[in-house]
Amino acid sequence: EKIKRKINYPKIRPISEYKDDLSSEGNVKIEIKDDEASKRFVALYIKGVTTSPSPKWMQSRLNASGMRPINLIVDITNYVMLEMNHPIHAYDERDVSENTIIVRRASADDTLTTLDGNRANLKAGDILICDAQKPIGLAGIMGGENSEVKENTDNIIIEVAEFDPGQIRKTSKRVGLHTEASHRFERGCDFNAIPNVAKRVGDLLVQC
Repeated sequence: EKIKRKINYPKIRPISEYKDDLSSEGNVKIEIKDDEASKRFVALYIKGVTTSPSPKWMQSRLNASGMRPINLIVDITNYVMLEMNHPIHAYDERDVSENTIIVRRASADDTLTTLDGNRANLKAGDILICDAQKPIGLAGIMGGENSEVKENTDNIIIEVAEFDPGQIRKTSKRVGLHTEASHRFERGCDFNAIPNVAKRVGDLLVQC
């Protein structure tokens, strides 16, 4: 049965309206080592953020959707994920060596402890998010404990990307991590929506 209601899409400000609090050029470097692993990756650098509680209206909507509010940064990434059906991840800039993000396949020497405190069972072919020195996330599944947002986080790097659905499904099943992110990436995310998803996150962080 059709609901016959108009869809109200979120309003996203043109990037020209932002000031110095939102700028990625010169602050983040992206390298994609395998085009099959990721065909598009947007990194958004935001300075002067806060890990204070998110607005009550956002907490209420997250609770209604079955997600527990944590702090402003995490809540906004979760809120936009629900709103635009695209996973987002935030890194503490201090923990991203040389402000460089590299997307590559895992090797036998790689190790990563994920946000849940467990050491991931990595195998060749898994897609990793790395900085200039080390893995900082298991792409499309869960971020690394070594780059998580903390209470005193000041500047962040937001990740909005596309990853190979088949590989995400295979890795997620093998390591036993079925997350909100992997659930969506396994089914494929809108490649063309990525820039607007990043802008929406930036918009909410600046507003809130």
